[in-house]
Amino acid sequence: NGGDGLDNESIEWYGNDILPDALQLARRDVPGGQFILGDSANLTGFVPFPATFDGAICGYIEPLRADAVKDWFGNWVSQMTHLVRPGGFVCVGAVQAELVPSDGSEPLGPDWWR
Repeated sequence: NGGDGLDNESIEWYGNDILPDALQLARRDVPGGQFILGDSANLTGFVPFPATFDGAICGYIEPLRADAVKDWFGNWVSQMTHLVRPGGFVCVGAVQAELVPSDGSEPLGPDWWR
C-alpha cells in the first residue's frame, strides 16, 4: 500500500496503445491488466461502455497532425472524458507548457487545457 491510501488489489487496469511492443511491456508489468491494440484518438469502436471508469490517464500526447493541433488534442481528451463516469478524473501528462500550432492560430497554453 505504501501509505498512499490505495488498495492496489482492487484496482482494475485497462489500456490501449498503437504499438504492439508497448502492449507487451504493459502486460508484463501489470499482470491481470487488460490491454488492447487501439488508437486513443478513436476509442468509439472498441469501448462499448461509456462513463464506466473512475479515471483515465494519458502518459503523453504526441500530435500526428501539426496543422490541426487544437482539434486533435481536443478530440483525444474528449475520447478520455467519454470513458470516465461523472465525478471521475482525466489526467494528461508530459504536455509541453505551450504548443504553437503550425496553422498560425493562437498557442495552446495552460489556460487552453482548463
